[in-house]
Amino acid sequence: VERYEPTNTDLKPSKSESIELSAQLKLDKFNLSLTAFNKKSRNGITTVQNLQSILLPTYTATLNPSAKPTVVQTGNKYNAINYYTFKNDLSSDNQGFEVILSSPEIKAIKTSFNMSGGLFRTAYHSESPTLSNKIPTTINTDPDYAFIGQYEPTNRKAYFSNGRISSSTHIPKLSLIIQFTAEFDILNKTVNTESSRIPLGYYTRTNQYIPITNFDKTNPSYGHLYITPEEQSETNLPKIISNYHLSIAKEIKKRFKFAFNVYNLFNYQPYYVTPAGSYVFPNNVPTFGAELSIKL
Repeated sequence: VERYEPTNTDLKPSKSESIELSAQLKLDKFNLSLTAFNKKSRNGITTVQNLQSILLPTYTATLNPSAKPTVVQTGNKYNAINYYTFKNDLSSDNQGFEVILSSPEIKAIKTSFNMSGGLFRTAYHSESPTLSNKIPTTINTDPDYAFIGQYEPTNRKAYFSNGRISSSTHIPKLSLIIQFTAEFDILNKTVNTESSRIPLGYYTRTNQYIPITNFDKTNPSYGHLYITPEEQSETNLPKIISNYHLSIAKEIKKRFKFAFNVYNLFNYQPYYVTPAGSYVFPNNVPTFGAELSIKL
């Protein structure tokens, strides 16, 4: 009987450490805020898949009238079996900075403005090899045909940048505050190493592992495991995406406050086409929200 009883005796708690620096400056009537940080995460816990192949006997059964069937062992056959275990396998390094600039109120229109933006970078690493499941849509008779590719451990970098411009208009006579926000996704890009596209080996249908010494993209058994640069850049943002929101709040007799929010105010639906030809619509449809507050 095959039994798998994993233990977590070697599992360590995940840990992280961060350093953050911030500064606030007064530029005439403008307020400028600067924030920068560096965060390290280690011993991240994840589920690691362990592919094994177990040799089991094969049988044939012959039916006998009014008697038990005759069962005869005809040989042995390898069968795929997958194990899962928890492991301290992940680590990451995250850096970034953010800038916020607030303007004074323009008395003629009772409006103040706020602008913010940031740039962030994250490096992801893992210790265990990466597995890619590319099960064929048709049954291949080649016993050495690759079903699951094994690649080098994760080593990629992600970059993200966004910006926001908001205005706040206060109308005292109506006890009304109107806030308008424009958001911009400027950068969202993942950078992988070139070697991460080439498999180190692969598993067959029965989880037999076959190493690859000199990868050949034309090999009929494993050539389909090659990952193209277009596949790796599938989630990259090719252009700036904007979205717009509105919030209206009114105070009634200083006891009641009613707020109404609209996200994606103009139902703006930009889209882009990924390298694989898929259409992506990053903005959600307009959503609405209301809030009522009472002071006792």
